[in-house]
Amino acid sequence: MIKLYNNLKPFILFLTGILMVACNSKPTVVEAVSTESTQTSPASPDNTESHKVKVDEVLQTKKYTYLRVTEGTSNYWIAISKAEVAIGDMCIYTGGLKMHGFKSTELDRIFEELLLVSNISRAGDNGVKSLFESMVDKEKEPTPTSNQKIKEVKGAIKISDLLANPKKYEGKEIIVTGRCTKINHQIMGRNWIHIEDGSGKNQELTITTQDVLQLGEVGVFEGTIFLDKDFGAGYRYEIIMENAKLK
Repeated sequence: MIKLYNNLKPFILFLTGILMVACNSKPTVVEAVSTESTQTSPASPDNTESHKVKVDEVLQTKKYTYLRVTEGTSNYWIAISKAEVAIGDMCIYTGGLKMHGFKSTELDRIFEELLLVSNISRAGDNGVKSLFESMVDKEKEPTPTSNQKIKEVKGAIKISDLLANPKKYEGKEIIVTGRCTKINHQIMGRNWIHIEDGSGKNQELTITTQDVLQLGEVGVFEGTIFLDKDFGAGYRYEIIMENAKLK
């Protein structure tokens, strides 16, 4: 079985996604696909239709593996979490996200079309967890413990107040402070940080930023609040802080 997920460390989500720091990708278009990767209309990434492909070429980077594969008469590129894959291997996957104009800085290459696949395995093996699903807000991860206190910050909005009155803050630039419970690095060219401030039970805010916060570390962010933000492929946030900066 291709050991895709064993080497995937949290704080890589994404989708999608859309790969990670190693790729520093900046796709121009993202669409979910489920059938022939080069000629179908968008569909749900959870679609269970399977694709059996032959591996024709393998390109390895620090955290990801790029595969040129053949399916029937189609030949295209897919990207998966770093794995031991050999030319000639037969693999099966379901779902995926098609990227147009995807740039891998590690490879110094732009892929006109690249498919981020989900549930991939060698033919006959069991499937593994979706790469993109792990990238964007689906990954379950224990909240780290930390003795660092969340101090009151002048002008900061409590997460409980923000979630209780989202319309009040829509489109506004505000300050929040909290402890990092999860971080996904460089998905769609940005880091995705989840914070909580203890003001509400199990209440967190997702933040996109170019800055980095370690798990369990407390930080103060200033950014703009957006509501009903849809990033495609079923990944939508009722509320999110975008373009945030760590103060």
